Amino acid sequence: MILFSPIGTADPITALGDGPMLHIVRHYRPIVVVLFLSAEIAAFENADRRYSAAITRLAPETDVRIVTYTNPSVHRFDLFVPVFRNHLVELSAEFPDRTILLNTSSGTPAMQAALVAINVFGIPRTTAVQVSTPARALSKPGDRESPDAYDLELMWDANDDNQPGAPNRCFEATSAALGVNRPGESGDSLI
Repeated sequence: MILFSPIGTADPITALGDGPMLHIVRHYRPIVVVLFLSAEIAAFENADRRYSAAITRLAPETDVRIVTYTNPSVHRFDLFVPVFRNHLVELSAEFPDRTILLNTSSGTPAMQAALVAINVFGIPRTTAVQVSTPARALSKPGDRESPDAYDLELMWDANDDNQPGAPNRCFEATSAALGVNRPGESGDSLI
């Protein structure tokens, strides 16, 4: 499997447990993880490698790749669809027999919406994965640390998702669940 993941402030670990990206890595064990970082998030990775280091600590065999997006308009859904699709088509060509997972729980709302749309249209074929918060509820103030003073070692040691038997909070959002049939999925409605 391959994971394509925008990154947000809940990544890699919050006060309550794994952020969405790390939780997908924990439960799916992709061979490649492509981290899509805004310029602001890339500054945190450049400073302390918090995202790539968390993946390497959990799954050292994983190939971590980083894409930095420098356009400041991270709120623009329409900009992300072609950008993401281009990256996903390249991954699909490089790994034609691998499932491409999309993290639809990290990044900006525009990034999340763009990935859901790409998944629905199915070009290329992907699997959208959503991750519930550790509390399985809305995030509250205090659930996330200040990204400016992040301590990966401290967060790792306090992470309840490292405990045996910790629940899997991932679930796959199918196009059928969204009320959409992709081309070739079902012709019953046309007969």
